[in-house]
Amino acid sequence: MNHLWIYLTIASAFSGAMCDTILKGSVNKDNEILIMTFQFLMALPFLYIVGFILWYKGLSGEIFRLSQLDSKFYIAFFMGLPLEVAATILYVKALRISPINLTLPFLSLTPMFLILFSWLILGEKVSIKSGIGIFLITLGSYLLNIKDITKGFFEPFKAIAKERGSLYMIIISILYSFTSVFGKMGVTHSTPLFFGVIYVTALVICLIPFTIYSCRVSKIKIVTKRNLKIGLILGFIAAFSNIMHYAALGISNVSYMIAIKRLGPLFTIILGYFFFKEAGFKERFTGALIMFAGFVLIVTSSF
Repeated sequence: MNHLWIYLTIASAFSGAMCDTILKGSVNKDNEILIMTFQFLMALPFLYIVGFILWYKGLSGEIFRLSQLDSKFYIAFFMGLPLEVAATILYVKALRISPINLTLPFLSLTPMFLILFSWLILGEKVSIKSGIGIFLITLGSYLLNIKDITKGFFEPFKAIAKERGSLYMIIISILYSFTSVFGKMGVTHSTPLFFGVIYVTALVICLIPFTIYSCRVSKIKIVTKRNLKIGLILGFIAAFSNIMHYAALGISNVSYMIAIKRLGPLFTIILGYFFFKEAGFKERFTGALIMFAGFVLIVTSSF
């Protein structure tokens, strides 16, 4: 296995954490879908610029192979896109109706679901050592997102019966495992940049109507100087994160890649501590240590 995917995944996770850190000061319960859509929308110019530069340099054959697209590419695209849209909308709804500490922990389950779905759809298998590593990253990520561990390790699970947002986040975790699998299929049957550009473009087109409707209901101005400024910064970082994401996806086992990308919340906590002096850094050290142990197991098993 090409070990370049490890560095690409870490770059994607870190840049994604930068986006999340910026979003923390920009998002409230009324405008999160607007900012999320804006982030994807503003990433498009940068993605197309990179594509144009590579085309100009004579590398277009490695980016746009329209004549070589097969049925599996279209299956991946048309199966993954609606699931991605559904996951995004459900994500916003989950955060609106339930406390974040009872919802976000379940997002860490995605790598565990991926072990099964990547095997069923792609035929990818994980070693025992890597499987333990994926479990440790999942466990560590879960611990990172529990704001008050004194209330109990299973507090988010107990909330499933009364908090719809918790149930939604489990569904989202399953949906993201499917979109990751279809993303890997799409990349391997085209190219990373081509699939990334087309996929994000289609995602934005699908999200715009929902975003406009949501903003009208909440009476939010869509185009403001603040939104444009934040969107431009987020767009540049998100474009870089997407390029790294799909490049890594094309040369790795999707279960390993997504598990390591779950280091993103850890990077977000570190950035939040240094830039915003956020509390709780020491309390989350155990989760961070467990995640790092899982990372080491996955990386060493790939050599």
